Amino acid sequence: MDIETIISEGPCAKLLEEIQQHFKVQFSPWEEKYCAFQVAERENGAEGKPTLGIVYYYEACSKGAIVHELLHAKYEYLFDNEKFLLVDEQEVSEATFKLLNYKYWEDFGNQIQHYIMFSEYKLMGYDPNEFFEGVNFSGNKMKRFVQKGLRIGSVYDAIQVKNYLNTILHLRFFPIDDRFNKYLPQLEKLDKPLFKIHQNLYKVVKDLDLDAQYYDVLHEAERIFRQDLCKWIDNRSKKISVPDSISEIE
Repeated sequence: MDIETIISEGPCAKLLEEIQQHFKVQFSPWEEKYCAFQVAERENGAEGKPTLGIVYYYEACSKGAIVHELLHAKYEYLFDNEKFLLVDEQEVSEATFKLLNYKYWEDFGNQIQHYIMFSEYKLMGYDPNEFFEGVNFSGNKMKRFVQKGLRIGSVYDAIQVKNYLNTILHLRFFPIDDRFNKYLPQLEKLDKPLFKIHQNLYKVVKDLDLDAQYYDVLHEAERIFRQDLCKWIDNRSKKISVPDSISEIE
């Protein structure tokens, strides 16, 4: 199905119309085999509200994939640019700054959006199996990760800590079903305080009233999550082996 047909049909057309009351949306084909949304222009530079967004798509993409990216576009203005989560290098340890870098918070925001917007996606009548264009998770990889653990003796491995943060974020906030819940006890066993920080946020997000103005509640929960996560890393910073290059723990 071509892109013009997809975006002119029913709920998708209505969603696009709603978004374009806030900023312009363009659709651009590309060679990648997945869809993506990107804010191309903002008012007053990087800190301002979006004025132009681009949905990148490929020829064989599904209707669900396009709606997924349009919902990201919608939540871009609803969430009002969550740059408050970024950590200041002067206020935290080197380990915290490198582990909780811009890429981490970008992935964090993306996954929280997935969890919240999936309810709207279902209500629009689209196929839940098209919400993601593939779920890349290996039980064997999880087994190896758990066996290795987060530390050797008393020294934490920064790469393993980063893997833990990424893994629990995507498994705990997987929106479609509970297929990954069986792995959560293993993550809890690896580090109960770190698991609890994520679980506290999950409880708030899970119980959000999506028919109300929930953004203040969500932002406060995210602020507490950020504070607790920074504290967890800062308190262990002298025992975390951090590579010189941030790219080594991406």
